[in-house]
Amino acid sequence: MTAVQWALDQQHTLFALKELGGIDDYEYFNRSAKILEEAMEMEKDQIMWAHESGIGCIDYGYAEDYYNETFKLKL
Repeated sequence: MTAVQWALDQQHTLFALKELGGIDDYEYFNRSAKILEEAMEMEKDQIMWAHESGIGCIDYGYAEDYYNETFKLKL
């Protein structure tokens, strides 16, 4: 399962929980932010693994540089 698939599944479950009244808006947004953080960390791990395995990130030289350029949030 990719990080995106995992995050979508988690967000779907979280949204259903909110809609059913299991959590309030504040808790929903806190948990949603945590899901995003975890998904980004999973994506970074997948990129690092691909780089170390010689599968990807060749043009960038370093997988972490690729990750930072591609996925770093600009708030």
